[in-house]
Amino acid sequence: MNIQLVALSAFLLILQTTCLRVELPIDNSAFTNPGIGFQAFANRDNPILEETVTYKRKDYGWMNFNTAENSYDFTEILSEVSKAKLANKTFSFRIANMKGLTDGGSQVPAWLVSKGIKIVKGNPDFPDFRDCTFQDYWGKFITAMINVLDGNDGISFIDIAGYGNYSSWNWIDGYTDCGGNCDSGSGTSLDFQARKRLLDAFIGGSGTITCLDLSQKETSVSYSYAGFQKTQLVLPYAGIRQNHYYVLTKRSDIGLRQDCAGNPDQAP
Repeated sequence: MNIQLVALSAFLLILQTTCLRVELPIDNSAFTNPGIGFQAFANRDNPILEETVTYKRKDYGWMNFNTAENSYDFTEILSEVSKAKLANKTFSFRIANMKGLTDGGSQVPAWLVSKGIKIVKGNPDFPDFRDCTFQDYWGKFITAMINVLDGNDGISFIDIAGYGNYSSWNWIDGYTDCGGNCDSGSGTSLDFQARKRLLDAFIGGSGTITCLDLSQKETSVSYSYAGFQKTQLVLPYAGIRQNHYYVLTKRSDIGLRQDCAGNPDQAP
């Protein structure tokens, strides 16, 4: 008798006596994958699919949380975190320094505008992100946010804000300047140096850059930021690849956010 055939028969017999066949029922409904997926924040109190993370940004402007110099109030954020916990969820958000035209444009606090920082006239108006004073006070605001919120277990993630329409880091025609090297995490243009500092305020970093003083003259300044170290950060993508090249060379743990996916007025 063929020894190999005998061995195979014995093996098959063992499988028949020891294996348990399990058939799972077919389920065509949606399922939740915590921490991964999409959010529909247009009607966040009644989402179209089950969500484990609530999200808010439309009503969150810098001027609402920093009403006076050196005065910061994150009570609203902490209140939303508490609400989310009661619903067995976590909270996520973005605080913008610029919104769209219908939502108010520049969100720079009035007390800071009175110091003379430049507001660029456009559709909508926006702060000159290359302004040294603007950068300095935005960095102080982010540091205050870190001191209060970093490590809060009720927060799922925080959007890295700071540049462009709705602080989504989108390309601004006639203003954004990659210095001819958008597919790199480095550059020498005033615009890139501004974006670098605004990003470092969130992710941590230090350096010496060139920015514009209140008389619009180029000047050199140094900065150092600790950044968020405990709470997950997400960087919106809206066309400036240079931002992501820079961030991912420093922090591989930073997430990616793509807005407007699935909107009927957006091209696929």
